[in-house]
Amino acid sequence: MKKLLFLLCVSALVFAGCSKDEKEPEPDPNPGPTYCYEFTISTTYSVAGASVPGYPYTVRTKSKQCGLTKERAQEVEDSYDSFSTSRINGVTVRIKVTASKKRLRN
Repeated sequence: MKKLLFLLCVSALVFAGCSKDEKEPEPDPNPGPTYCYEFTISTTYSVAGASVPGYPYTVRTKSKQCGLTKERAQEVEDSYDSFSTSRINGVTVRIKVTASKKRLRN
């Protein structure tokens, strides 16, 4: 059961990550000051309507990116936010991804 849920979650993330076809914004000729940021990305897996040991399950990862303006850092943070629901064999799995940012000292 856990392997099935894990495979379902991974496949949902792949489809969710590949579904957006966005154009990159054109760079600002005067971007202003840039900084380094640490992003904490939280991915929470939950099973709806069933009690499954170990769920909800949250994975947190950190990513450091430098050379970002405040505006671009906000865009990066917002780009991580997503929510998806998948159903297989009567089991509904929900995946929520959120991010938070922290400006680092240069």
